[in-house]
Amino acid sequence: MSALEWKRIRVDWEELEEAFEDDASDHRYYLDRETGAVHFFSSYLHNEEEEEDERVITSEERYVLIPPELRHPHKNLEARIESWLSDVSVEPL
Repeated sequence: MSALEWKRIRVDWEELEEAFEDDASDHRYYLDRETGAVHFFSSYLHNEEEEEDERVITSEERYVLIPPELRHPHKNLEARIESWLSDVSVEPL
């Protein structure tokens, strides 16, 4: 991911915290590197419209997956988020 251009964006910390605290394996979260929004998808829902939305998102470079291995409740939340944002070349405002 080091090839990504650095972005300074306003991120939604509440959504990021929610994503990083959710360790459910069937949940996927993507950060929009243009708007700072977090998009949520779940295999549990089995919704064709949502599946298409996720296909669109994963085809665009501006969206980055929040890796499931970083998502865990009760483990130094702020440090994990800040480290991951740096990994995906995002400087939060």
